[in-house]
Amino acid sequence: MSEVLLEEGAPDEDAERGALVDVLIEELERLPAQPSVAVRTVWVADQPNSSAKDLAAALTADPALTARVLRLANSAYYGLSRRVAEVSFAVTVVGFPTVRAMAAVHASGLFEPGEHTVPDGYWEHSVATATLCSVLAPRAGVRPNQAFPLGLLHDLGSALLFRADPERFEAVQAEARGGRALRSAEKAAYGMAHDEAAARVFSAWRFPETFIEAVADHHAHPATLTEPHTLLLVAAEAVASRLVTSPASELEHGQNAGPCGP
Repeated sequence: MSEVLLEEGAPDEDAERGALVDVLIEELERLPAQPSVAVRTVWVADQPNSSAKDLAAALTADPALTARVLRLANSAYYGLSRRVAEVSFAVTVVGFPTVRAMAAVHASGLFEPGEHTVPDGYWEHSVATATLCSVLAPRAGVRPNQAFPLGLLHDLGSALLFRADPERFEAVQAEARGGRALRSAEKAAYGMAHDEAAARVFSAWRFPETFIEAVADHHAHPATLTEPHTLLLVAAEAVASRLVTSPASELEHGQNAGPCGP
C-alpha cells in the first residue's frame, strides 16, 4: 500500500494538499491561451514553416527573454569564436527547441527575480544536467538541440512545488534528508511528486511526448527504461549530481535506486 495512504491527517487536509498544487498547475496550463510575447514565441517555434527570422521577430518583443537567449548563445558552452549580436543568429545557434523551452519557462514566471521563485541550487543543477544531456546525446541517439532543453527543464516540478508553498517544500526536503524517499514525501505533502507535476504542465504546453515521458520517468530505475530521451536524462542527471553540489541534487541523486515508486 502506498505510503501516502498511510499518512495521518483529516480528509480535508489531504484535499487541501492536492488543491495547493492543482491551482498552480491549472494556472500554468492556461498559459498557452494568454497573449504574451513568450507564449507567442512558443507558438512560432511550433510552426513547421517558421524560420529563424520569424522566431527572432517574435522573441525581440520581449527584451528580457531576448537577452537570455543572446546570453546563452554567447556562453562558453557553444564556444563560438565571435560574439553573437543578431537575435536570428542566436536562434540558429541555440536551436528552436531550446528557444521554445526558454520561452515556456519565461511565461511560467520562473525567470522572475525574487526570493520564492525557485529552490536553492535549482538553476545550477538544471544547467549542468542540460549541458551533460547535450554532450551525451549522440551516444543516446538524441539530437543535442533537443537534449539541452530536456535537461534544463527536467526539474520544473520542483520549482512548482516550491512556489506553491516554500515552507512545505523545505519540510519535505528535511524529510528526504532524514531518509524518506523524496517522491513519497512530496506526494504526502502536496498530493503529487515533482516529476508528475512537471509532466502535467508540459503536456498542457504541447511539448513532445518523448520530452514529457522523459521528465515523468527521470527517477525510474534505468533497467526499467528503453526510451532514449529518458535514458539520456537519467544518465545526465546522475553525472550532474556528482559535479554540481546543491540541496536539490543531493536529495535527488540516489532516487533512481529502484522502480519509480508511489
